[in-house]
Amino acid sequence: MPTQQELLNQELDDILAELGLDGADGEDSDAIAALSAEIAGTEFDTGSGADVMKMLGAENDPQMEALIFNIIARQARRLIQRLIALARRYRNCPRCIALVTQAVAHFKAGRYAQAIATGTRAVACFRSCAS
Repeated sequence: MPTQQELLNQELDDILAELGLDGADGEDSDAIAALSAEIAGTEFDTGSGADVMKMLGAENDPQMEALIFNIIARQARRLIQRLIALARRYRNCPRCIALVTQAVAHFKAGRYAQAIATGTRAVACFRSCAS
């Protein structure tokens, strides 16, 4: 029979898989975040949303933009719903609950990508807090 920790890790892995992310550890995520911050605004910055839309051939297609926006919003909503359930279960992890609260605030403000990013940080937090 799986332990509570194994069940939590499986649930967190499921959350990340639903977002299409792997379970990379926080150190890797921090390194990538630092790299992304450093290259932002330089000739090496190819990760902007406009570039993705251009690659898809939907640069000026409002229907495609709305579709992608709705997909991101739906993913953010699902992530936050699952994180709220975790926050209620693991009340002994206040810094993780603070990240969930921050993700909810981003969602309410319509900043869905930030909500997802903060939510993935909350996943990593829950993983370390509950271990």
